[in-house]
Order: sequence, then C-alpha cells, then structure tokens
Amino acid sequence: MKFKKICAVLMAALLCVCVCVPAFAAGDESRVVSRTVEQYDNGAYAVITVYEDAASRATGSKNGHKAFDYYESGTLQWTYTLHASFTYNGSTATCTAATATFDKQVDIWKLIANDPSPSGSAAIARGVVQKTTTGKKVSPTVTITCTPNGVLA
Repeated sequence: MKFKKICAVLMAALLCVCVCVPAFAAGDESRVVSRTVEQYDNGAYAVITVYEDAASRATGSKNGHKAFDYYESGTLQWTYTLHASFTYNGSTATCTAATATFDKQVDIWKLIANDPSPSGSAAIARGVVQKTTTGKKVSPTVTITCTPNGVLA
C-alpha cells in the first residue's frame, strides 16, 4: 500500500514537471502572428511567417521578425528574415530599426543583394538569392508593419 502511494506521488510530480516546463519555455520564444504560403510555377513555394518577439511585449515598443522560408521539392533551401523594432503610442507607430539575415540550408544558394530599411510604420527588406548551379534568382520582398496600437502584421 505504501509503495502505491509513493508511486502515485512520484507520477504526480513527474506529470507536473512535464506539463509546467514547456509552459515556462514557451515564454522565451516568439509568438506566431500570421503564416501564409506562396506557390511558384515550378512547384517551389515559400512559407512566410510573422513573429512577435517575446522580449518585446512591453507597452510602447515591439520587436518582431518575418521569415521567408523557400522550399524546392519539399525541402527547405534557405530562409531570408527581416528583423524590426517599432515604437507606438496609440496614435502613431514608427519603425526604429530594420535588419535582414540569410540562412541557407542547401549550399548551392547565395545572397547577392540585401536591402533592409525602416519606412514609417513598416520595415521592408528586399533581397536577391541566387542558385549557384543554374543562375536562377529568387527575389524575396519582406515587409512587417506595426499599427498605432502595437499589432504586427
């Protein structure tokens, strides 16, 4: 009988740890705001996701990023990501900083142009990515906007 109680207590403790740890870990991650898919004629596609960064949930400022994940034959080839910071006050929003990064999953791609910039209440990044084996170019244009109430899109 005593063994069953000890097992029950240990199982309850283990269950609490398994349930609670992911809840705490989720607070350190970015929150997905939206996700869209763009299809291309050659069967390639891009998954475009807007994230609100967890550290930016303070009133009056937002940090976010928008990832452009490019796939061919169902395999992720590369990701072009716009990172942006905003301030807002209920009547206006302003982008204060914009940077863009490129992360290739397949070595045959290279970033040949990268132009991120803040523009009013938006951040815009224009990139050109080239497939070195064929010369094929993909030109992702990524935009993040912030409303006067701090909603990212």
